[in-house]
Formats: sequence, structure tokens, C-alpha cells
Amino acid sequence: MKKRHTLIILLLLLITGCSLTAQQPDTAASESHSNVEAGSTEHSDVEDSGQHSSPLEGESSQHSSPAEDDSTQTDSSAQQANQQPGEGGLYQNDAGYSLTIPSDWAGKYRIETRHQVTYFLYHAEDPQVWQQLFHIRVLPAAEWEKEKDGPNPGTIITTHGDQVYLYGRPLDMGLEGEEARDYSALSEQIPQIIESFQLTAK
Repeated sequence: MKKRHTLIILLLLLITGCSLTAQQPDTAASESHSNVEAGSTEHSDVEDSGQHSSPLEGESSQHSSPAEDDSTQTDSSAQQANQQPGEGGLYQNDAGYSLTIPSDWAGKYRIETRHQVTYFLYHAEDPQVWQQLFHIRVLPAAEWEKEKDGPNPGTIITTHGDQVYLYGRPLDMGLEGEEARDYSALSEQIPQIIESFQLTAK
């Protein structure tokens, strides 16, 4: 009987040991699975962090774009206003002078003022073409003394007080075909326009 009890105890011990051994891999697998889930959670957090930063960058770009568009639209509107063709007849400038523009010029030129210089431009079919016919510039006599010996300084029309009134013409012409011929015909009338120059400033 003692031997039988001993065998039974040994068998129970063996069965218990096998059961514990079988459960250990499951525990390890469970721990491994938990670690994987934890890693996935961390990875998901990293991805979420990246997703949060991207919209902010996108929003920053989107906020700056309308300002750039507004600026572009404003410049474009100003450019369109300057591109309206001029008419023949009396032209008066805020700088204190007037010119008489021949009727032949109507619809064939436009006027732009940049840095206190008034440009009379050929109104080409392509609005991007910037071809000067002539320009008139008003500057102080002291400034003229510094620039008069430089390249293409212009020709004095008249002086008034401390102001010098100049006109100048371009050194070259880049038009072709019918526009080039039309430009040349207008250019022949420039001396006539300069002769019509009158001071309106007191």
C-alpha cells in the first residue's frame, strides 16, 4: 500500500509539473503579446503626433497663400489700370506740365509712372510687352548735375526753379512686323509732342 501511495504521489507531482511547464509558454506568449500591443500603442501615438503637425504646417501655408493672392490681385489690378490705352489730346501730369498727344496715338499707347518718371509706352497686343516710346523725368538741378555725364542721361526740355524737366528715348526696340512699323510711325511724332510741352506749375 505504501508503494502504491508513493507511486500515486509521484504521478501527481509529474502531472502538476507538466501542467506548470505547459502554462509558462502561454504566460510568455501573453507577455509578448502585451508588449506588442504596447509597442503598437506607442507607434500609434507617434503617428498621431505626426498627423497633428502636418495639418498645422498645411494651415500655415494656407493662411499665407490668401495674403499672397491678395497681393497678386492688387498688383494685377494696378497693372490693368496702367495698361488702359491713352487718348489723343491734352495730357496733364501731376508733376506740373502738360503735353499735346496727336490723335494718331489714340489707343496705341499707355502711360505708366515709376520712380517719378512718366513712361509713354507702345500699347502692344501682348500686355506683357513693355516697349517705351519716350519718357519724361523731373528731378532737382543738383541731381541732374550728378547724372548729366552718365549714359543716356536724357535731354533738357526746360527748367523751372530748382527743377529740371528731361525727356529720353529708348536705345532699342524689340517689336516685329506690323507693330514695329506702327511704332516707328508714332516715334516720328515724338519731337512734335515734346515741342508742345507746357509748364502748368506755378
